[in-house]
Amino acid sequence: MSFELNKTCNFAELHRGQCPISHPERYLYSSSHTPLRDEEVIEFWKWARSIGFRGIVMWHMYNEPMFVIRRIRRLMDEMKAVDPFQPFQMTTSTRPDVQGFEIVHYSDYTNGAQLDQRILTAEGAGKPYALMPKVGMCARGRGWEIPIDYYGNWCLCCNDWRCEESVGNIHDEPFHVLQGRWMEKRYTIRWNSEKEYNELPRMCRACLDKNPTLAKRGGI
Repeated sequence: MSFELNKTCNFAELHRGQCPISHPERYLYSSSHTPLRDEEVIEFWKWARSIGFRGIVMWHMYNEPMFVIRRIRRLMDEMKAVDPFQPFQMTTSTRPDVQGFEIVHYSDYTNGAQLDQRILTAEGAGKPYALMPKVGMCARGRGWEIPIDYYGNWCLCCNDWRCEESVGNIHDEPFHVLQGRWMEKRYTIRWNSEKEYNELPRMCRACLDKNPTLAKRGGI
């Protein structure tokens, strides 16, 4: 589960044209212009726990979360007060003190870390079925990822940076209603025939074409 608490990054200008954070269509289909509030983050997390969530909480999408580390630590403290065993992950391009995070991923662009091609998925409809595996799925279809962006949109996956396949906004609708849509949608990211492949979301077909390794990062 990830919460995007800020929409800034120290590499935004350097990666312009390569990373979604500075793309003019970032949040294009967002249903809100209201940033996430701390109480909403806690409320959503508690609700998720009530239906069985016991996963990792993260603080990034395309942002640099260390810019709001004090806010993050306040939220972590509040969650730990409820569940002392709640694990957290920090993904950062800086190297500060990251004590308190069970998992730390460094995106070290100064030493050759590479961006993938997810920005290219804003266009196109993917390869025709004849050029794709006859049967397939995206690991995102397993439902292991719950990204909530800066404006509260429950996105389909981390590639959904324009909110094109968002199931709705946690500001506006009951969480269980959004969950129902998410459960239905996540099971559609697989195909066993040409008809099913053609019915995949446009974004998913474009992603399978331009950024195919992203579909495999869930363990398949």
